[in-house]
Amino acid sequence: ADAYPEHLGPETEDLVPYLTLDLSSKYRITRKLRFQWHVLALTNMVADGPPEKFYGDLPEAFFEYKKSTFKFRLGYNTVNWATVDIMSPSDVVNTSAVFHPLRSMKQGAPTVEVLYGPEAFNIDLVYIPWQRRPQLPSRNSRWLPRTVLRNTNTEIGRIRLPANPQYNYLSPEDLDHPLTDNYGGKLATHLGSVDLKITHFEGAAPSPKIR
Repeated sequence: ADAYPEHLGPETEDLVPYLTLDLSSKYRITRKLRFQWHVLALTNMVADGPPEKFYGDLPEAFFEYKKSTFKFRLGYNTVNWATVDIMSPSDVVNTSAVFHPLRSMKQGAPTVEVLYGPEAFNIDLVYIPWQRRPQLPSRNSRWLPRTVLRNTNTEIGRIRLPANPQYNYLSPEDLDHPLTDNYGGKLATHLGSVDLKITHFEGAAPSPKIR
């Protein structure tokens, strides 16, 4: 549960309890082939609706074939191109469920991934036929903007905003088919304490654009 010392208004709660199911395992089928899976389910018990009220995902369910410095992965997966915690500009492959800004969750997607090369220099190629939409928190989330400027003067007049704004989500729009046929690659080198990488990804943004 998350507890907050400051009350933000009638739409929000000061105590947010969660129930979470998080299961995972790995199986070695042969010396070169293994299977790995990860199931995640959670509920925000005070959320006023989807997707945070009842959320489920399959971050991993893939086969991996490994021979020397070559790896081939096929199945549901999340790709990690970042080297820092929380958020990185290079962590762009999978869409996210952003229910809490410090605990965003990558969403699994059917993925074909090829990795080749030693640690000193390697290449990572991915293809994702389709992805889930990024997920926003519930309408009564404390993490939606609650403290705003009020009675603000502008060139066209004074903007008067409510002290306790209420939110509602309209139907999402997908422009130019961003959730299908995503692909990208990463070149990386590790030289002692120095890490260098070049990444490119054509696909959906990890977080939705809000307007």
